[in-house]
Amino acid sequence: MNILFNDLNIQFTVENTSFFVLNMALERFLSPIPKHCHGNNSYELHYVSQGYGIVKIDGISYDISPNTFYVTGPYVEHEQIPYPADPMVEYSIYFKLNKQGTSTAYLDLFKNTTTWIGQDIYDMHLILKSLFRDLQTKKSGYMIRVRALLQLYIVMAIRNYEHTPSKSDKHFESVNLSDSKAFIVEKSFLYEYRDLTLVKLSCYLSLSTRQTERFLKNYYQKTFLQKRTDARMSAAAVFLNNKSFTLSDIAEKTGYSSVEYFVHAFKKYYQVSPREFQKKYI
Repeated sequence: MNILFNDLNIQFTVENTSFFVLNMALERFLSPIPKHCHGNNSYELHYVSQGYGIVKIDGISYDISPNTFYVTGPYVEHEQIPYPADPMVEYSIYFKLNKQGTSTAYLDLFKNTTTWIGQDIYDMHLILKSLFRDLQTKKSGYMIRVRALLQLYIVMAIRNYEHTPSKSDKHFESVNLSDSKAFIVEKSFLYEYRDLTLVKLSCYLSLSTRQTERFLKNYYQKTFLQKRTDARMSAAAVFLNNKSFTLSDIAEKTGYSSVEYFVHAFKKYYQVSPREFQKKYI
């Protein structure tokens, strides 16, 4: 079921606005995806074609069912929690947006909407199935068709916005940073928080450890250890939702060498113990 297209760098335009698609995925979530966010001018469009779950966007929980479409823009924190009996299957498209230049009101709506969730009423699933099929088969002229399908997908997203407005006032200007490196950083902390090291992340980025620390500090205003702690603690909060996990289980899953060390780190981060956290927030 899982299909992943990395390092795509597909460029297309809608009016005078440039889109740079870096990653597309089709995944069945068999375990929760901890809280995370994307960087400056980064957007991710999510479409749930099957299954059920919960998505938390900036701390607010939403029920997920087939044909749910939602958007997470720059610095919008989100986490996905599938229902074990029928876990959700999600298409995601991750891209950078060049906001410079003038555009019409409807495209400005897309640029300035960094959070939106609702039921798709424009058959976006059909577009996604065609898009992924073309990327897999690579038949003659497929790149022309892929760009056209991506343009159409953006238009249908905007029509969904117009049907049920949920406009955000967040807005960010462009900065001169490596888009692909930021995506690698975010995915690494999301999926490898347990065992990720500075050396390993540096290898992924093809940078020295010193350059990697500098990149993290410039882009996220955090060190490697701070980013890893954020990722581990976000995962721990998700695991605490499942009361079948012991503290020993969670300590092991999040990369801590002992329960005592985990509890100390958790309390330092959240200002409450794991058990107090469960009573207060779960």
